[in-house]
Amino acid sequence: MFNCYIWLVEVINASGEITRGEIDRRWSASVLNEENEGSLPERTFHRWRVAAEELFGVNIACNRSKGTYFIENGGDNMALKGLHSWLFNALSVNSMIMESRDKDVQQSIFFEEIPAGQKYLTIIIKSLRDKRKLEIVHHSFGKEPNTYHVHPYCLKVFKQRWYMLGYVEEKKDIRIFALDRIEDLRQIEEVYIVPSSVDPKKYFDNIYGVGLSQKKPERICVKINADQVDYFLSLPLHRSQKLIKRTPEYSVLEFNLVPNFEFKQVLASYLSQVEVLSPKKLRNEFKNEVQKMLNIYSNNRK
Repeated sequence: MFNCYIWLVEVINASGEITRGEIDRRWSASVLNEENEGSLPERTFHRWRVAAEELFGVNIACNRSKGTYFIENGGDNMALKGLHSWLFNALSVNSMIMESRDKDVQQSIFFEEIPAGQKYLTIIIKSLRDKRKLEIVHHSFGKEPNTYHVHPYCLKVFKQRWYMLGYVEEKKDIRIFALDRIEDLRQIEEVYIVPSSVDPKKYFDNIYGVGLSQKKPERICVKINADQVDYFLSLPLHRSQKLIKRTPEYSVLEFNLVPNFEFKQVLASYLSQVEVLSPKKLRNEFKNEVQKMLNIYSNNRK
């Protein structure tokens, strides 16, 4: 139903103000109208309106004197923030592609595949809204499935995967779950309260990716070859990233974060284009890994 909610918001927002009759006309011509309905039923319209308001944080208002609907704070300045903004923008593109009747357009836009797990987004978002607990069956790689009762705190996307952060009753701790490793998920009747001391965003402030850590952030300096540094500057790895030196041959970037597995992995992906300068412990870790690789590639294998 996400695409239908997006469709409704887009139609109203693009029009500025629009009558129910015009919405009906647009719906009758939409490719999402698989039942070939001549109009959008009134109950369906209001059900979608309420769902869109809750999911995307917009207010679809009615001008009764004119008989029109409009989005407050609409247009280019639509008041969408955080998750609302990400969901709306991402799904909006998908909706536009679906609405396009030009097959060349549909076949000329490619998305990275995201593993299974998206099917749970609606339930998790409703749980975040209603503060209702979730019962999940989680299956980590190389382990047996486990059932947990979770108080969801937030959703996060990282490297083509959706993740859910939440308090796990069985662990008495906050954990993060990749949605593609969840085999079953359902909302239960019990409600939960998010402690006032909990700010989900702070769990990611000092890390790159989703590898949660209780360690203190460190000052990390990295030397980047000149032909690669602009990639780092145009899309910073972390909010703490700073350019502290730039020459025609190289640049030095500074980070203040926990050097977790994901951060080390992304630096290693640049091979000889990146050099860790400090701290010494992290530099030695990379030195040891480089030596292991050298040993592997020194073997004369056919």
